[in-house]
Formats: sequence, structure tokens, C-alpha cells
Amino acid sequence: MKILTESVITTIYGAVDEVNKMLPEEERLEKLPRTYLAGDKGTLDSLAMINFIVEVESRIKKNFGLVLNLIEALEMPEEPMKNISQLAIFIVAQANGETV
Repeated sequence: MKILTESVITTIYGAVDEVNKMLPEEERLEKLPRTYLAGDKGTLDSLAMINFIVEVESRIKKNFGLVLNLIEALEMPEEPMKNISQLAIFIVAQANGETV
């Protein structure tokens, strides 16, 4: 069964909702594919990023049965954690055994 990007984005948005509960209003993430997560334009501090990663990993496992280690993705030159869209594409590729 192939995992669809739209389903993964919906799952990531659920993680965004959860992490946003812990953030001050001005630091909350928008639920848009282009929302930056990491890098120069990312708004999450290191603790919020870890919380976000744990939440995404948990939801991906629950929804799709896929175990990921997204901490490693932070260091990848392809920048899969740059924004929500790139993260979703990365997760779909991992789930479907493809390369990004």
C-alpha cells in the first residue's frame, strides 16, 4: 500500500496542532505546506523542534505503521526538515522505499 503525500501532510498538521499548544502565539506554526521548520527561516527553537519531531514520528507510526528517525534528517544536505512539504515528501519516499 502506497502512502500518499496528502495523508502525510494531514498527519504532520496534527503534530503542528499539538506543538502549537506549547508555543507562545507569535511562535506558532502555520498549517501550510511552505511553513518553514528548520534552517535559517525556521521558527522552532531546539526544544520545540524535538517536540515536533517526536510528535510527527509518533503519529506516522500510529497512522501508517512506519518507524522513522527524523533527528537524522536534520543533518541531511537535502534538507527534508526545511518545510512541511519537503518533510512530507521525505516521509512518503521513506515509506515507499524511494529516494528523495
